[in-house]
Amino acid sequence: MNKYSDEFKVEIALEYLGGRTGYRMLAEKYNVKTETQIKNWVSA
Repeated sequence: MNKYSDEFKVEIALEYLGGRTGYRMLAEKYNVKTETQIKNWVSA
């Protein structure tokens, strides 16, 4: 079971790709457990 929806993952990936903030800040902002999850979403 996925903890995060696909829409949520895309929203965060797009925010990162927009250059507004880094992995660590996004993880803190959206209460994501690890930065690695966000890295994986961005590369997907």
